[in-house]
Amino acid sequence: MILANEIKFIDYGLSFFSDKIEDKAVDLHLLRQALESKHHNTWEECFKSALDGYRDSYPEHELVLKRLDAVEKRGRNKAKF
Repeated sequence: MILANEIKFIDYGLSFFSDKIEDKAVDLHLLRQALESKHHNTWEECFKSALDGYRDSYPEHELVLKRLDAVEKRGRNKAKF
């Protein structure tokens, strides 16, 4: 994460760019998990802000967020946002 006038996320884990809706939804799911595990007091507000920014900046956000809902439901005992 780079903090200047705005937050930028850098993901070195996959080493490639993907246009697949599934991959984008899984990335958001992993972001939620990372925020929840390291910022347990503020993760919900942070994740909401990330999703708000995603909605504002990504034209196909509805497809990705719908798939995110499906990804979240795959795990056991997961609460829906």
